[in-house]
Amino acid sequence: MSSLLTLLQERISQTGPMPFAEWMQTVLYHQPYGYYERPRSPLGRHNDFITAPEVSPLFGQALAQAIAPLLAETNGDIIEWGAGSGALACALLPALQTLNQLPTRYGIREISDSRRNEQRARFATEIPTLCDRIEWLTGTEAPSSGVRIANEVMDALPVSLFRITETGIQEGFVNDHHDQFTLEFKPPLTAGLLEHVQALGPLPLFYQSEVALSLPAWLAEVNDTLLSGAIWLIDYGFPRHEYYHPDRMQGTLMCHMAQHAHPDPLWMPGEQDITAHVDFTFVAEIADQLGLQVAGYTTQAHFLLDCGIERLLPAPECMVPYYEATQALKMLVLPHEMGELFKVMGLSRNISGKLMGFSQDKRARL
Repeated sequence: MSSLLTLLQERISQTGPMPFAEWMQTVLYHQPYGYYERPRSPLGRHNDFITAPEVSPLFGQALAQAIAPLLAETNGDIIEWGAGSGALACALLPALQTLNQLPTRYGIREISDSRRNEQRARFATEIPTLCDRIEWLTGTEAPSSGVRIANEVMDALPVSLFRITETGIQEGFVNDHHDQFTLEFKPPLTAGLLEHVQALGPLPLFYQSEVALSLPAWLAEVNDTLLSGAIWLIDYGFPRHEYYHPDRMQGTLMCHMAQHAHPDPLWMPGEQDITAHVDFTFVAEIADQLGLQVAGYTTQAHFLLDCGIERLLPAPECMVPYYEATQALKMLVLPHEMGELFKVMGLSRNISGKLMGFSQDKRARL
């Protein structure tokens, strides 16, 4: 039996069933046994899942077009949350160098020792002349101006599960029955869950979904680093009225392993990714409470096309690179790929102009 399994069983034996958010936090982030602490990277075409920066450097190059004006205005830095394999930095920094708009610093907030080691090795190989700009941050640094980026971070924040039953709103807990983990629903214990679900309005009997109650604290952490500038949040999700649509009876919780998706978050703890879509209405509400302006909200496709991603393709005469880049572009922007499900939200503070990328603004749908 693995050390993580033993830890989970002992926790349940000693204090009773675990709220699902605690389970998700433990199996994903426990040091050293959590999923994101494994030496093998979960990212990439041959691993558990792939993110937009791994699809193509075009993603980071297009994002650079939107970021450069903010760096020019603030003379600031960039901080990326959850940099994963380092693919975004490897595309973004050279693109900003070409635009003559390198940040004063490229900070990375990364909780995983394994990913930090992976990032260092990749940067030394792919962007050695820019390594002196990169710094791994601890969270104790003074706030600064510039740009903050979180690509597919919010979907991995722990969520609380809830279900509408004949006796009211109940919360999901993980129990251990004879060495078998099971999900059971009981009256809510997690602070704020009951009030949040009640505020969603009437939902059908047996409706089950999730709430990322850790989102306010996380966004406040990002906000606390920013004096002036912008925050780009890129993730898959919906406005609240779509997220908690009555027809979405089982929520959005999903697990990923070896490029396969399935709905069982209790299977092989520590060996699979667990994610949930993002309620972007909730993000906008939190941003407003923090004094941030919701400067734009749109699909990934509209954002990338607004940033001129098509102009970044190699020349058609370079047949193989052009073909590979156009295939990657399709994955990034086509509706049935990443183009519609993934959204981009821009938050700003104390800047003079508009953020690039939001000509097809969908804030009215939040």
